[in-house]
Amino acid sequence: MLELKELTMAALSNAEREWSAVMGDDLFATEFRDVFAYAERNLGGDVEFSSGDLSTYRHLIDTSTGRSVALVDLIAARQGQQLRLLHIHLGPMIWDYDMGAADASRVRDVMTTILVAVLEDASTSCSLGGVKVYGRSNDVLDILRTIADGWLADHDNAQWSATMQGRWLNFSPTPRK
Repeated sequence: MLELKELTMAALSNAEREWSAVMGDDLFATEFRDVFAYAERNLGGDVEFSSGDLSTYRHLIDTSTGRSVALVDLIAARQGQQLRLLHIHLGPMIWDYDMGAADASRVRDVMTTILVAVLEDASTSCSLGGVKVYGRSNDVLDILRTIADGWLADHDNAQWSATMQGRWLNFSPTPRK
């Protein structure tokens, strides 16, 4: 089972050590060194946005192993009252960085788990106008399109509608009846 939790310094340090051991130092440095350094600065309170936006990191945990399988970079935008999911950094247990590929259905399942958890949290905020997810790569964009196309059929979640706008998957609260 997968669970999205707030990222702590201890969890970040454990994930860095585990991911580096799986990937090897060179590949880890190429793919993730800057990501982990930024997340560490963020957790330490050293990241500020002049716009007043707030940045937070979460991690997806495989509860059967206790390992972090993904890091999630969220931006709470003050303007427009939106939550932006800018990066989903999939760990080497999900994405094969040597091959540059992964099982698309597994990646879709992981991303859907993250999205459902973020939307559940967002549902508690009556002022939130929506959640946006950026399709950074073509592979991610294809997965986001698949999620958007099947959102209503796959999820009994009438609180949110899903639409694609360019590279963004937008979740908007549906009007309450």
